[in-house]
Amino acid sequence: MHDGKRKGESDVLVVRKINKAIYNKFKERALEEHRNVGDALNQAMAEWLDKLEERGKPHIERILSLNGIVKTEKAVRWSEEVDETLYGESA
Repeated sequence: MHDGKRKGESDVLVVRKINKAIYNKFKERALEEHRNVGDALNQAMAEWLDKLEERGKPHIERILSLNGIVKTEKAVRWSEEVDETLYGESA
């Protein structure tokens, strides 16, 4: 028999060490948005996990903004130049 719950959902979940003041403010904001705390908490946790995942991915904009990154107008042959320096002229 199907009880209407989605996979992974539970009626009751106990979480320890929740800061009461933060929880109360979170609950208040959820109610202001006409949402229940469970849905708001699910969204907050999902967004937090997405943010952690994104943190590990390199972003070209961040890389290019680093000091010491050389930006050139034309194509460069750095790899070939390094090989030539280390191993002599290429044939």
